Amino acid sequence: MSDDRRLIEWLDLVSDVLCRPLPEFPRDQIGAQLSRTFDVVATSCDWREEDGRSGLFQTWPEVDFSAADGMPDFHQDANLDRHPLVRWFNVTQDVTAQSDGRVPFQISSQYNRDCINEYLKPVGIEKQLSLPFVLQGATYEAFVLGRPDDDYTEEELELARHLQRLILGLHRTTGRVAGSPQRTDMCAAASTAGLTATELAVLNLLADGHTAYGIARRLANSPRTVTKHLEHIYRKLGVTDRLQAVAVARERGLVEPEVSSKS
Repeated sequence: MSDDRRLIEWLDLVSDVLCRPLPEFPRDQIGAQLSRTFDVVATSCDWREEDGRSGLFQTWPEVDFSAADGMPDFHQDANLDRHPLVRWFNVTQDVTAQSDGRVPFQISSQYNRDCINEYLKPVGIEKQLSLPFVLQGATYEAFVLGRPDDDYTEEELELARHLQRLILGLHRTTGRVAGSPQRTDMCAAASTAGLTATELAVLNLLADGHTAYGIARRLANSPRTVTKHLEHIYRKLGVTDRLQAVAVARERGLVEPEVSSKS
C-alpha cells in the first residue's frame, strides 16, 4: 500500500471518529485499518488486568487458532509472561511501540521466544509488533500486529509509533464517555447538539471540575486547543461560561447526572 494511500485512509478514519460522538473506543475500525496498513496476517487487541486476567478483544481479520489447540492456553500467566513484548513492557514501562525482534535477550531468553513461537507459528503470527495505548504497571491494552518470518523494518516501526500517538489520542478522547453507564444517551444528545467527540469529552471533563489545563493534560492537548474547544461548546449550547455550560449539559443529558451529597 502506498504511503499516500495509507495517509488518506488514516485521515478518513480519524475524521470519521472525531466528527461524531462515540459511546465506545473504535477498536474495530482501528484494528482493521492497522492490518491493511501493515499488510499483516492479523491484528489483535490484547488486554491484561492487574490481577492477571488477560485475553483478546478480537482479531482483524478473524484468526482460526484451532491449529494451536494442542498448546496450553496462551493467555495463562505462565505462558504470557514468556512473551518478549510482555516482558519488555513490564520491565521497561516504555510505552512506545516495539517489535519482539528488538527485545534484548537479557530481557527475554531464547527459550522463552521458542516457547512463544511454538504456539504462534502454526497460525503465522510469530513476528509481532505491539502498540500499547494503556500501560499502567501490569495492566495494559495494546494492538498487536502479527505476521510470519521477517521482523518489522525501522520504517514500519517509525510509522507504528506515529500511529500509536494517534490511537492514544482517540482512546483518551472516547475514554471519559465510554466509561459512563449513560454513554449511549450522551452520544445521542451530543449529536443533536452538534458536538464532536472531542467536544463531548471536554464537556464531561469540565463537568468533573477540571480546568482547561487539567483537561489538556488528560487529552494530551494544549490548553490553548482546549480553550478553543470550550469556545465552540459555549456557542453550540448558547451559553457564555463554564457554569452555564455544565448546567445546560446536565439538563440535556450530555454529562452524567450530578450526584447529590447525603447529609
